[in-house]
Amino acid sequence: MADQKTLTLEIVREWEKSGCNTKLIEYTAIEDDAAELLASYEDVDLELDGLTSLSDAAAEALSKQQNGSLRLSGLTALSDRAIEAFSRYRGFICFDGLTPLSDSVGATLSKSVGWLELSGLTTVSDTLAEAFANHKGHVILGGLISLSHPGLAAKLAERDDELNLPHLTEVSDPAAAALSKTKARLLLGSLKIRTHLGLDKRLCAESHDFDCVRLTSLSAADAAELYLHEGNLSFDELTTLTANAAEGVAKHKGNLFFDRLTDLSGPAAKALSKHNGPMTFYGFRSLSDGAAEGLSEFKGTLVFPFLTSLSDSAAATLSRHEGTLDMRNLVSLSDSAAEALSRHNGALILSPALSTKIPKRDSILPTDRPSWPES
Repeated sequence: MADQKTLTLEIVREWEKSGCNTKLIEYTAIEDDAAELLASYEDVDLELDGLTSLSDAAAEALSKQQNGSLRLSGLTALSDRAIEAFSRYRGFICFDGLTPLSDSVGATLSKSVGWLELSGLTTVSDTLAEAFANHKGHVILGGLISLSHPGLAAKLAERDDELNLPHLTEVSDPAAAALSKTKARLLLGSLKIRTHLGLDKRLCAESHDFDCVRLTSLSAADAAELYLHEGNLSFDELTTLTANAAEGVAKHKGNLFFDRLTDLSGPAAKALSKHNGPMTFYGFRSLSDGAAEGLSEFKGTLVFPFLTSLSDSAAATLSRHEGTLDMRNLVSLSDSAAEALSRHNGALILSPALSTKIPKRDSILPTDRPSWPES
């Protein structure tokens, strides 16, 4: 090929004279004797990502390098003989271009005892996951989009510096449990659906958001465990809350913040009403009769920063609530609802326009208060 650049023995010798500092990534092919000479350099990082083909003899030669690193991401296929040769490599080896990867090839490569990187893979079969889980060295699979095998997750978690899976969007709870135990800095930037509390705690701690819970669903068992958390709790991603989970959440001591809940069932609201501490519901734009009925039993501060409408029946029900009721962004209120709220036994925070509809009372507070009470 006219555009092929071959790494020759002479070029390698010149590379040696330069102190092995010249980059070799520009070469797309390599002569066998050049590979032999390169392999003789111990503890050298050989960046040969430009190679698009490799003879068996060159593979055999390069595999003999000890304790260095070998990057061959440009290769998309290797012969069985070459794969077998690299399975004996003892340093760091990278084959990001080997996609897809058959179970047999993966199993052979997993026999190596050094670092094995195959970040071109987006998924792996159970057979391949089992082979990688039993690899004697470290495995890097930075391209994974899903992870369900707990053994493979545990192998990936053996890192002690940084575990970065930037494309991972789905992880099973058993795999999540294994990932959460890593000693490395854990980066899962694309994981939006979180269902495992241990992993969620770990990721929130990584971003120093110690009072955040970014689970997208919450089981009753996990909710009960949150009772042990010291400080406030902010549920940033939770969109639904069952009555059983609400019962566990209510036992927490501290402020509760719900960013994305838009409604609560009657039983869930009733369970939350047992909480001892302020509660803020950022996602509510209106209040169902069931949610109003349950929350009316709550004794404490209720904050609905973005509630814009309130039915007459919900207002009548909330009038039984004892404590501060903050609905500062409510935009309209019927005369019937206003009359009901005038009977509310506690501080009532409304916009200046609506506060005039309530018969004069000392408990109407200025609207320059914070969106949630300070603990």
